[in-house]
Amino acid sequence: MKFPSFHADRRGVTSIEYAIIASLIAVVIISSVRLLGHGVNGTFSAVGTVFATPSTQPTQPTPSTQPTPPT
Repeated sequence: MKFPSFHADRRGVTSIEYAIIASLIAVVIISSVRLLGHGVNGTFSAVGTVFATPSTQPTQPTPSTQPTPPT
């Protein structure tokens, strides 16, 4: 009885290497998103608060506050 030669077949090793590289890249992406997510969330919350607060100054002058042209 002869066993197949697994030593000469390198295709499985290459696919395992690619799987390890892909999983490491996924870990780096997930970690960076988690770390940066809190800072970005705070920034967007601050910007949203500024836009949600009503402005005390009018955006366009009303007709009563426009200066009259000299005659």
